[in-house]
Amino acid sequence: MPQLYRPDPLAELTPPWSTAFLSQRDLALRVPINYVIQPAISLTAACFGDGSYEDVAAGRCLSNLLAAGFRKLFVDLYWDESRRVWSLCPVELSNATRAAGPSSAPSEPASSSVSVTSVQLSNRAAPTPVAVEARQVGSVTSSADGSSSAPGSPQNGTATAPPPPQGTDIVRIGPYQCTSSVDLPILASVLADYLKLTSNTLAAVLTYLTLNLHVASPFNSPLSPGLALNGTSLPTPSELVSEILSQNLSSYLYTPTQLGEDRANLNGSWLSAPADQRPYLTYLETTPDPRGNLFTTSGWPSEGYVEFRRSFRLFAGLGSIDPQLERYNLSGDSETLFPSNIFSFFPSACAPSSSDTSWALAVLPSPYTAAAATNLTTCAFSPFLNSSLSRPASANPSPYVALARGALWSWAPGEPHNSSTSASGTPDRQRCALLDANLSPPRWRVADCAEKHPVACRVGEAGFNWRIAATRTTYRGASAAGVCPSGAAFSVPRTAAENTVLGALVRREGSNGTGDAEAWVDLNALDVEGCWVVGVDGVCPYRSAAGEERQRAVVVPTVAAVIVFLIAALTVFVKCAANRRRERRGRRRRRAGDVWEYEGVPA
Repeated sequence: MPQLYRPDPLAELTPPWSTAFLSQRDLALRVPINYVIQPAISLTAACFGDGSYEDVAAGRCLSNLLAAGFRKLFVDLYWDESRRVWSLCPVELSNATRAAGPSSAPSEPASSSVSVTSVQLSNRAAPTPVAVEARQVGSVTSSADGSSSAPGSPQNGTATAPPPPQGTDIVRIGPYQCTSSVDLPILASVLADYLKLTSNTLAAVLTYLTLNLHVASPFNSPLSPGLALNGTSLPTPSELVSEILSQNLSSYLYTPTQLGEDRANLNGSWLSAPADQRPYLTYLETTPDPRGNLFTTSGWPSEGYVEFRRSFRLFAGLGSIDPQLERYNLSGDSETLFPSNIFSFFPSACAPSSSDTSWALAVLPSPYTAAAATNLTTCAFSPFLNSSLSRPASANPSPYVALARGALWSWAPGEPHNSSTSASGTPDRQRCALLDANLSPPRWRVADCAEKHPVACRVGEAGFNWRIAATRTTYRGASAAGVCPSGAAFSVPRTAAENTVLGALVRREGSNGTGDAEAWVDLNALDVEGCWVVGVDGVCPYRSAAGEERQRAVVVPTVAAVIVFLIAALTVFVKCAANRRRERRGRRRRRAGDVWEYEGVPA
């Protein structure tokens, strides 16, 4: 099957942005996921704002959004009862298809229950009566400035899209242009491809799907609401949203069932994980059961537990549901999909240190700028774009990339910059993180580790209880005994809310004349350049067992498997050369330690 996750080069994270996102993810691995902000976006706004619903462009748009760093996706699904599919197109296509007559290529029935691994962007029938126009998707691509060119030619400002499959038909119905194959299986297949290709310790992150369920408008009245459904017009058990998602994403989904089981016995679930993966208890409301095991009724796991302990990558839940679907079988989805809007809370006020930041979202105000996204992060709100920009992300990903980068709450723009080498050939000491409250809002920048500054000290594990050490010292001196007040230790913010509270304290201390408006935070790249870790003696986790620096490019598990296979093959060859009889018997064994240990997230 061809690769469906194919982002434009302009959408992909590169240093220093990739380094900033990675270090921010690593710091939050033990924070319950409901307190970790992530940029959110409406797929309809980002991909279909121009009314065009075409499968290749939709796949490219979703790829660009995922590559840019958007982690919370809001998707509008439309039940097209005439074709029995969950479509991304807001209008029914069946009658329009029949009106257009047969396509030049064999038609293929669309079914929402088909396995997404076998979905092909193949020919579908296309319509053309009165308000319906059918045309073949052309091979012309548009650049960021609106000019056009043949596929494959270079463009200024955006990469060129691959040409759509020959014979794919697009149908125009009123204000919409749709292909009949732009549906939920296509969405799921791109997601599955993305999750597979990023299943490693450097690239793995959690993704959240919120699915808004609608009824498609009649093809002869595309701007009217869909009709109320009942009886046989409703999706059957095999056509439920959860069934379709599970066909290719079940191995990645962390479900309500699994959450309930984990919550019931924390000692046997989240708290049984290694120390660097279990959630901080200060973020959870827990109660002991009669046997002394802790449980929680409202807590959420940490990303470290879900991703690296359990190897799950995806949360899926329902959003809004049209009243026409009031008889939809919600109970059939309940074991796989989380209840409506559980990942969405819209606070009325900015209070970063309160519990109201759980799953907090805030709609980005217009104009939609990176600065606007940054301002929302100071309240610990995930910035949410639900209005269309001038161009879809498939045509020009640049403004979407800027918005996703604006959601970084830790590093200042352009940070962390690489350390350099002095004239004497020795590396300089630009490998330590300094919170600069002179910036608005306060952000981190790379500083010379030998400089002397106040020190950020956390009291216990609490997220919002900070002290600023009066002693100005170097980064290495910050962890020395007696620098931080009693009961506190040199530390670093793990969330946007913690950073906001600490930044305000550093700024206040500086304005009071007790220190400058800067403070060391416990993060450095002393071990390996570009690999930011906690602790003066912290070791970069992306190293091989032999101590060599792990290549910081994306390494897919299949590539690792090839390496393991080659090493195993060479080992067998050497053994066989030493013992011909073992070769004749075909017995092959591996010695312990012959196989390179791949530290990654299983696909």
